[in-house]
Formats: sequence, C-alpha cells, structure tokens
Amino acid sequence: MGSSTPDHRVRSLIKDLPTHPGVYQMLDECGTIIYIGKAKNIKQRVSQYFVGKRDLKTHVMVGLIHSIRPIITKTEHDALLLENQLIKQHQPRFNVLLKDDKTYPYIKITLNDPFPRILITRQKKNDGAKYFGPYTTFGSTKKLRQVLHDLFPIRDCKQHIDRVTHQKKCIQLDLGNCIGPCIYKNTFDEYQHHIKQCILFLNGKSRDIIDALTNDMLALSTQQAYEKAALIRNKIQLLESIQSQQHVDLDSNDDHFFIGFSTNERFHYVVCQHFSNKRFISQHGHYAPLSVSFDAFCAAFFNHFSDALPDSSTIVVDSQMLPVAQEHLDHQEKTTLHSPKKGRYAELLTMAQLNAQKSLIGLSKQDISPSPRSVLDLLKTDVGLQQQPRIIFGCDISHFYGQQIVSSVVVFIDGQPEKKWYRHFNIASVTSGKSNDVKAMKETVLRLMEHFEMAPDLLLIDGGKGQLNAALEALNSRPQPHPHCIALAKKNELIFTPFKPTPLKLPYHHAGLNLLRFVRDEAHRFALKFQRSKRHGSSSLQ
Repeated sequence: MGSSTPDHRVRSLIKDLPTHPGVYQMLDECGTIIYIGKAKNIKQRVSQYFVGKRDLKTHVMVGLIHSIRPIITKTEHDALLLENQLIKQHQPRFNVLLKDDKTYPYIKITLNDPFPRILITRQKKNDGAKYFGPYTTFGSTKKLRQVLHDLFPIRDCKQHIDRVTHQKKCIQLDLGNCIGPCIYKNTFDEYQHHIKQCILFLNGKSRDIIDALTNDMLALSTQQAYEKAALIRNKIQLLESIQSQQHVDLDSNDDHFFIGFSTNERFHYVVCQHFSNKRFISQHGHYAPLSVSFDAFCAAFFNHFSDALPDSSTIVVDSQMLPVAQEHLDHQEKTTLHSPKKGRYAELLTMAQLNAQKSLIGLSKQDISPSPRSVLDLLKTDVGLQQQPRIIFGCDISHFYGQQIVSSVVVFIDGQPEKKWYRHFNIASVTSGKSNDVKAMKETVLRLMEHFEMAPDLLLIDGGKGQLNAALEALNSRPQPHPHCIALAKKNELIFTPFKPTPLKLPYHHAGLNLLRFVRDEAHRFALKFQRSKRHGSSSLQ
C-alpha cells in the first residue's frame, strides 16, 4: 500500500465505514490489531489518517494498515470507555507509540478502613478496596462522588477514624451530611449498611433506592412539604442520569452474548458481541455466501459458538434466529436464551444488528468471492498447496464428557457442500472413558481412506498441531499418495501445515479462510448431530 495516499482497496474500506460513533480497529495483513481509536464519526475520523501531513510514527502505521474493523456504539461516551478497555486488552503497538499513558478515573471505596471513604483515583490497585469505573472524565466522577455523599451519610474527611478513639468533629456532622463516626462509635453497623447501599448503587442495582426515594417524595408531597420533595426529586434525576455513566446496564456480571445478523444479495453475516462483568469484551463476525441456506449458516455458527460458551451465559438473538438457536443451545447447562422486543436487551441487540449491517455493506463491496474457482486459487496460493483444492474433506471429533466418541467427514466440491457424501464413524480406538481427540482423529483418517474411493485434494482437520500430526501419521501409514493435510484451530483461526514451522494466520476476511471455516464448522455440526442422536437414541441426521 502506498504510504502517502490510500490505494483503491483501502479507499473502498473508508468509503463503507459507518458515520456513527464508535471504535475503529486497524489491522495489518496478518490480522493483528495495530491501532485502536475512538470517534464521534468513525468514517470521518479514519479518513483523516490518509490526508495531509503526518508525523513519522503515523506515516509508518498507515503504511501497515490492511483492513479496518469498526464497532458502532450508541454514544461517543460509550466509544471512549470501549476504546480504553480494548487498548488495555489488545495493547496495539501503535497505541503505545501514539497515545499518552492516560488512564480514566475510578471511584474507590476503602473497604480496609473501619469507616470507609469514597475517593477518586486514576490507579486501580489490588489493595482490598472496591473500584468502580472507569468514567469518562474527572469532572463526571467528582460529580458522582458528590451525589454519593448526598445520598448516603458517609464521611468526607481525610482523618483516620478507628472504632475506639474519639476524633475531631467536622462540620459535615453539624450539617447532617454524615452520621459522625468520628464521635459516635456506635454507628459502625449503620455506617456499614450505608456503604453496602452505596456499593449496590454503584453496581447498577439502584432500582430499590430510586423506588424508596420516590415513595419518600410522594409522602412529602402529600404533606405539602414541596421544598423537601423537590430535593428528593433532584436526587432521583441524578441517580437515573448517573446510571448512563456505567459501562452497560445489564442485570448481572455474567457473560452476555448479543447476536445480530444481516443478509443481502451476496452474503449472510452474523455479529456476536460479548459482554462480561458489564464490560464489552469482543466482537466477531462470520459470513457465508447466499448459496448456503440461512438455517444451515445459523446452525454452523451456533455449533461453533456453543463450544466456547462459559457457564451462566445469556444469549440474546433476534426472533428469526431463535428456532435454530434453541435447537443448538438447549443442551447447554446454565445458559439462558432471550429474544426481546423491548428494554435494554433489545437496545443492545439492535446495536449488534447495526454492526452486522454495516460490516455486510463493506464486505459486499470487496472483491472477496467473485467465483468458487478464484477462492480455490487463493487458497492454493496463500496456504502453499500444490494444486487447487477442488475436493475438500473436513474431519471433526465429538463426544459427551469422554463417552460415545464419534467423528465426521464432510465433503465439499468446488466450494459447496455435497451432503450425499457425508459420513460419520463410531470411534473404537479410545476406550478409557476420557476424550482423546488426537487418537480419535488418527482412527478417523485411517477409516476415511478405506471408505472413500475418491481422494480429496485437501484434508482439513479441526484442531491444532496434535490433531494434524495424528492425521499425517495415518496418511503416511498407507503406501498410496495422500492429499495435502492442514488443521484449522478455533483459537485465532490459526492454520497448521506440515510444510511450515509456524502456523499461518490469514486476514480475518480472507475468502479462502472463510471457506475453511465453513468446512470446519460443517464438520463440527455433523459430528455433533450424530453424537446427540446416539445419546438420545435417534438415528435421524441432516
């Protein structure tokens, strides 16, 4: 790519970026994030990198940009918080060079003190204190701290207060703003109650507090104490406005997944946004050509998605995806599925769908898969194969806690699944009651070599180096020439090959990688379907 002006491909990426607030991630040709930024208008901000004068560091960074991945947020405030979080998570090399070492303010409650204080700090330490945030500005955090003191009669002094010694009284006690632990040592339990209420509020569980204040306000109004009622009304308004300062208004710290999708005349596209501890963790997109049915695409996605689901997960999907999600996620323990029409879940789902729509627009305008043959040529060149992989076999293993181990073989010809050739096997070589995917994969490859008359151009193994070596051992045990064999690992989508010492990482939207994903996920779906049918005593497979 030219270093002074963007080439045609990058101009196309900029053209299709959203004009919404959000975060943009710049990736190099290996798919590594090299810079993360925020913007009120993503398209406008990113465009500025490619025009006008630049310092040397920015000049070098722009020369390395291969793709740009946007994440749309509801507000600029949300974008700022997300930017800070993602920078800490990914530590992109050019953020270290180009950004100040700025940290955002936190609210700190000093739980190690007998009578804890509320402080503002920019450093989060492992010191036994309770931290909340980060918040967008020091001013907003200072305002929040003042509101906490207005709501809860907690001390605002700097002196050390223990449970025995009488300290100097301050004016806040006389003003009624503090219950006076400096003088009244018998207030310990009451003070701890106020601290717990304060923590509940900062955790986003402020509905009970607001309801209680509302009842107080109505009672005062009935008594015609309008001035006092107005003061409480102001507190309620502040409480409600402060809730928007927190990351995401979810009802628990559990893992939440919001799955949005979009379809056009070329592709299906699904976006999965992951939140944990009320924080945005990641966004991943998956797509397939329109020749794949919507249900098959969703089934492949949910089967792949369900593998890494943590316990106590909440999955939020659109009603159109709900039947497929129910079919493939019902076996997950401690997992709940929602398809909301209104409320906070519906708002976040809408944001995921908007990201899917915008990603699909950019994807469709790229020359990603003009024909199946060109995708196969791309795979041949970029993976280092000797011939075009017109026939691809995909293999996977499935088991139920080490029991009822099965495997699958799926067949793709010219980039399309040929289900009449799909096969599955009961694994006999693993009898220990524990899973052994490496040994099971070796048996699968040995049996498929005996079963199929036609030989594939490429054998794709679901797994990493261990599974690949097992497949190669099986192939090398037979005298006849064997196909190229590679493995695709779910973690970071790394491709392991026998002819390269290190795994290959293709760009995320690489058309060949997308085909390999589809083969891998289809093999997983077919193996899991067979494994479940054995478990439930059914023989129906699709």
